[in-house]
Amino acid sequence: MRGLDKGIICVVALTLLVVVMPVGCSDEQKKNAATIKRGLAEPIRIEISDANTHKNINLETIFDSVTFVPLSNAPKAAVSGINQAIVIDSTILILDRYGSKSVKAFSLAGEFLADIGHRGRGPGEYIEPTMMEVNPCKEVVIWDQFRQQLLHYDLGGKYIKSREYPFFSMKFHEFDDNNLMFVSLNSDNKSFVKDYSLFVSDSLGVVSKYGLYRKKNTYETILYDHDFFEKNGDVFYHPVYCDTVFRINGNFVAEPYCLLDFGKKTVPERLRDIRNRKEIRSEQSGDRYFFMIGDFYMSDNHLFFEFLRSHHNYRVLYTKSKDKAIVFNATSGFFPVPFNNFVGSTDNAFIGYFFPVESIRRMQGLDLNNRDVLEKQFGKRMTDLMCSMKNDDNPILTFFYPKSEW
Repeated sequence: MRGLDKGIICVVALTLLVVVMPVGCSDEQKKNAATIKRGLAEPIRIEISDANTHKNINLETIFDSVTFVPLSNAPKAAVSGINQAIVIDSTILILDRYGSKSVKAFSLAGEFLADIGHRGRGPGEYIEPTMMEVNPCKEVVIWDQFRQQLLHYDLGGKYIKSREYPFFSMKFHEFDDNNLMFVSLNSDNKSFVKDYSLFVSDSLGVVSKYGLYRKKNTYETILYDHDFFEKNGDVFYHPVYCDTVFRINGNFVAEPYCLLDFGKKTVPERLRDIRNRKEIRSEQSGDRYFFMIGDFYMSDNHLFFEFLRSHHNYRVLYTKSKDKAIVFNATSGFFPVPFNNFVGSTDNAFIGYFFPVESIRRMQGLDLNNRDVLEKQFGKRMTDLMCSMKNDDNPILTFFYPKSEW
């Protein structure tokens, strides 16, 4: 398979999706346990080279437009950051994992609609909401890693049900009520998921499958907000520093979906071993290897990644229909909206956010009282935003819409 030769490190080490067993099962049960099978589809290959890399790019050449949604400044709407954003029908769901530790619902115009659950130790409450998703019934499902439970709410924030599980995880996906996939951390669940990244459980917490081999206490464990998510019924997962993104379908068949081909810049296996952490940090400062970091994003026709090169973040925008990628470092265009802090995607856009104080700093030196000049340079919509922002405002969501070709 042509798509696997240069990504052989990650593919061989991580896609042998193997056998799993219920917690505490016998050796005989282990032999008879179900398996997460390995698919044979050839992945999308995206070649990264100096030929398609731009140190600076005007975003207006690769994005049709950017729209922005200032989130309400009502006291109940306050968040100190955004880790995940989901748009469902006319509702925007926001997860603030570290600050307010909450999930909130907003309208498409940014008006505050409801809290989805509340912090606490009572029924229907959570302590550490670490991930959310919306199931086919349009229920908001939240994983509370502290209490090891999944909580279901409707889009108005009304509590529906919850279930506890006898293991630790940071990420999850409900294929259905009785088949759930979880991501296991290096130090977690050592009694039954010692050497694998993913495992499947039923509604009672009985583990039936696991996969993506990762020898315990060998591979680096780094947490990212968007390295595991569902789209169109499939789960997509990117192991840290790996050049491959994997897709797992509802039949628990896993296959390489996308490979970033760094050629001679591919990170060797030894640099994914935590015992070589000092060498890893040293190499990240140089230009010998490109480190694909965890987060990636997907719209219907585009993929968006980031990787580290000489301690600088480079972005990759890939158009599926044209099989074409562009790589860039610094950006200009759409002033004063920054191109960073991505937290999700829709069918045709990538979702980011920024705090107004960031843009206010960028606008120093502009005469915000001279609207005629500003509108001539930036347009009315952007001028309205620039003149309305205050330092202590809630974050502003950004929706970047890629062009079909450039």
